[in-house]
Amino acid sequence: MNGTPAKKKPATRQKKNTPKKSPAEQEKAPGKLTTVAKDKVPKPAEKPLQEEKAAVSTSGKEPDKPAAGGNVPRGEKVTVPRAAGEIKKPVRPEVPVKEPAAGKPAALPRRPIWRGTISIGLVNVPVRLHSMIKERGWSFRLLHRDDGQPLRYDRVCTKDDKVIPWEDTVRGYEVRKGEYVVFEKEELEAILPESDKRIRIDKFVYYLSLDPVYFDRPYVLSPDGNSDPYVLLHEALLKQEKAGVGRLTLRTKEYPVLIRPYHGALVLTTLRYAQEVSDPGKFVELEELSSAKPREVEVAEKIVSELSGDFDVNEYHDRVREQIELLVKKKLAGEKIVREAPRHEEAKELMAALQETLQQLKTT
Repeated sequence: MNGTPAKKKPATRQKKNTPKKSPAEQEKAPGKLTTVAKDKVPKPAEKPLQEEKAAVSTSGKEPDKPAAGGNVPRGEKVTVPRAAGEIKKPVRPEVPVKEPAAGKPAALPRRPIWRGTISIGLVNVPVRLHSMIKERGWSFRLLHRDDGQPLRYDRVCTKDDKVIPWEDTVRGYEVRKGEYVVFEKEELEAILPESDKRIRIDKFVYYLSLDPVYFDRPYVLSPDGNSDPYVLLHEALLKQEKAGVGRLTLRTKEYPVLIRPYHGALVLTTLRYAQEVSDPGKFVELEELSSAKPREVEVAEKIVSELSGDFDVNEYHDRVREQIELLVKKKLAGEKIVREAPRHEEAKELMAALQETLQQLKTT
C-alpha cells in the first residue's frame, strides 16, 4: 500500500449495500423518526357492516373512523376526510353492475335458466333459455325502527316455534283447513311432463293472429352447441312470417309458449291459459253501459286524431324510480323532505272538458 488514506464510499452506495430493516425495526431504532407514505399506511380494521348500518340509522351521522392504533407507525398522523352521509363499504363489497344506457337493452345474462331442445318432428334444435326482462323496480329492506337493522324471515314451524333447515322441509297441498297431502321432491319430479327438457312444436301460426292479452313473459333462446339448426329455424320463421306454438315446463308449471324471430334471435314468450284471463264483457259494471251522445263522439274522435302518432317506448321512463333515487340523495345529504300537496283540479262537465281539451291541442 502507498499510505494514501482510502476514499470513503458515497453514502448512497453504503445505504444500497446495507440490508433493509423492517418498519418494526426502524420504529425501535432510537433517535430515528420514520415517515410512511399515505398510500402505504395499512388500513384500519373495518367494523362489521351491521354495526355501521346501525350507527348510521340511529344517529343520522356516519360513525367516527376507528383509530389506527398500532397499524400506523408512531409519528405519522393520517386524516381521511369523509363526505356527509357517506357510508362505509362492507368487508366483502359487491361487484358493481353497469347499468345499460338509456334506450338500450340490458346485456344477455350468461347463465341460462333452462336448457333443452326444440322438437319439430325428427328435427331437434338444442337451445338455452335466458331471461329477457331486467326488472328495474325499487325495492326496500324492512328494518327495525329502533336500531335500523334489517329483518329476516326464517322457516319457523307453527307448532313448536322452531327454525327448520331446508333438508327437513317437504311440499304440502292443503285439501282441508289444516290438512295437507305431503309430497317429496322426487315424487314431484317424477310427474313432470316431457316439456321439462323439450319444447315440442305443435303448429305454426301467424304471430299477429294472437291476442296480446295472453302474452306473459319473453325470454331469449340461444343456440346450445351446434348453431346450424338454430339458424335454419330462425330463417324459416322469418321468411314465412310465422311463429311456433308449443309447451314448456319452468319450475313447477307448464306454459303454452310462442317462439318467433326477433332482432336476429329466437324469442320465446310464455302464454297465459284461457282460464287465467277474465272476460271483461262479463263484469257486472260493464253490462249496463249506456251509449255516448253523437256530438261527444264527434269531439272525442277529433281529440284522438290530434293525439295520433307512432309509438316509441323510449319516450317513457319510470318517474317513480327517478323520484326515489332523488329522495335517497337528499336524505344522504341531510336535507329535510317536505311533502307537497297535490294540485286540486276542478271537475268539469264532459262536453265542456272535451271542447277545452280539443282547443288546447290545436293551440300547441
